[in-house]
Amino acid sequence: MLDRLSDMGKLESGRLKVKRVPVTIREAIQAVALKYRPLCAEKGQTFRVDLAEGIPAAQGDPDRLVQVIEALVDNAYRYTPQGGQITLGARATGPEIQIWVQDTGIGISPQDQAHLFEPFFRSEDQAVRDEHGWGLSLHVASLLIAKMGGHIEAQSAPGQGSRFTMYLPVAQAEQLDKKP
Repeated sequence: MLDRLSDMGKLESGRLKVKRVPVTIREAIQAVALKYRPLCAEKGQTFRVDLAEGIPAAQGDPDRLVQVIEALVDNAYRYTPQGGQITLGARATGPEIQIWVQDTGIGISPQDQAHLFEPFFRSEDQAVRDEHGWGLSLHVASLLIAKMGGHIEAQSAPGQGSRFTMYLPVAQAEQLDKKP
């Protein structure tokens, strides 16, 4: 929680510098999958990776992108029951790269969706309250993605799971020589 509060404060004040360099999406997704695949297996969840072929580099911060993907997968992991499925995927769509996390979890009401990316927001739904949290991860994730030149959105329905999709710009040709 302290790390998220620190990141939030630094992001909102402009003190946290977020890189905008070419990021290999496959590497970021594989790092998160390596961490969460065994956790999901222990919980009786299915964890899938759905990567399109030929995804170009995105513009972003390699470390912060992994942080955002982990936050989305962690939420899916926590709010998807045993026997559920979590999919982490990516594809290129013109000038953007889409990275998504989809689950078969508890879902989110339309009223709660309107507040998802606000700091400290937590649903009053008992299933959400039963999980530990501070309501910071989605807010910090949205700030980080915005600093990378992208945006994030959510689609969900109660009892039908959720899909969080982030959009990052494809790295420009002049950036490709500046890999970290």
